[in-house]
Amino acid sequence: MQGIIPYGAQMLIAISAVTMLGFSITAFQIIPYLLYPYMLLISVLISVFLIRGRKEAQTAEA
Repeated sequence: MQGIIPYGAQMLIAISAVTMLGFSITAFQIIPYLLYPYMLLISVLISVFLIRGRKEAQTAEA
């Protein structure tokens, strides 16, 4: 969540980097282009559900 909230550390760094390049952008304009936090969320959810499924299958076998 830290990378997505408009005034989180990562967002402020991204805005300041863009500003140093001479462009003007807001945090809300960047949010649709944030691939890493969304991909991280998807991978965490997949791993949590896969690990839970494996543990349930192992306990059912025992």
